[in-house]
Amino acid sequence: LLDDDLIGPSWLSLSVAQPKLLSAILYSVAMVLNQHYKILVNSSSAPTIDTANANLCMRLFVMLGQVNNKGDNGSMPLVISLAKCPVTETRLGAYELLESVCRQSIFARLIFLNGSDLFEFLLSREGVETTVEGKEAKFKVVEAIYSQKKLVSVMDNKLVKALETHIKQGPHYRQTQSWDVATE
Repeated sequence: LLDDDLIGPSWLSLSVAQPKLLSAILYSVAMVLNQHYKILVNSSSAPTIDTANANLCMRLFVMLGQVNNKGDNGSMPLVISLAKCPVTETRLGAYELLESVCRQSIFARLIFLNGSDLFEFLLSREGVETTVEGKEAKFKVVEAIYSQKKLVSVMDNKLVKALETHIKQGPHYRQTQSWDVATE
């Protein structure tokens, strides 16, 4: 599939997709990546990285950026930009793909390369996310990053504290505002 010049690009092309189809494409890529992750976690012995499958997963994710004219390192910025899209279905598909990428240690390099944009976006309570499903999906991405203990061990302490605080507050946290009421 990855070497086929017709099927791969046709599957991963986002250029003409309507929001629901765009979301379905993102979900389908996420499901392929999640299947690889489930095999590693559910194995009877201690989970080890199957390098052949890990390389195929990485090729698939990189191909997503290449097919959409974003280059070899363009998949993560593409998915982050789709997570900021005003269309709910597109955001949910992008969150699902981000979660599947962030759960797997093979993508740690991509997370670090795009870390500043990714972490700023994920830890922000402001912005386009107004739906309950979207807030919960975005929160799952933060949990997925925090579950990667090797990744967290090399992060800046300030960022780790921000992730911990975000997780303790939950997906629906809102900063309280005090209103001083003038009475006479």
